[in-house]
Amino acid sequence: KFFALALRLPDLDFHLLGLSADQVPAFPKNVTINERMLPAEVSPFLSTMDIGFGNLALEKGYGPSQSPLKVREYVAVGLPCIVAHDDPDFEGQEGILNLGYGFTDLEQASVAVKDFARHWTGRTCSRTMADSVSIVAKEAQRLEFFETVLKMDRPKRRA
Repeated sequence: KFFALALRLPDLDFHLLGLSADQVPAFPKNVTINERMLPAEVSPFLSTMDIGFGNLALEKGYGPSQSPLKVREYVAVGLPCIVAHDDPDFEGQEGILNLGYGFTDLEQASVAVKDFARHWTGRTCSRTMADSVSIVAKEAQRLEFFETVLKMDRPKRRA
């Protein structure tokens, strides 16, 4: 779906990270293949981009409610994102375009991506959104949940 969208949007530049060109034998002219990077190289690279794409085909093996780490990584550096899955952390957030789980209308998706790119190129998503999905925030939520569970009244056990 990524390449299909790139073909329909020749005025936009797309980057694919983590593969070598020989792993992707035929790809559109407006797609640049960027080989694997060291973890320390990823954030600086992402900060040169305008928009991040999450996995667009989770229906090929995963369910509709996912939390792909790469989307969180994109948001952490301020990238608005295009996704095709439901993620409660991003529901209704500005800077997130959800094409819908299992989307098939590539023409409609192309128009949505083009409009999104026009609006968000050169802009960043909210710092609040990035902070809300950081590992620090998620760990704080997890600890708060455990504290709540530990404080719950429990029924007395009979001997």
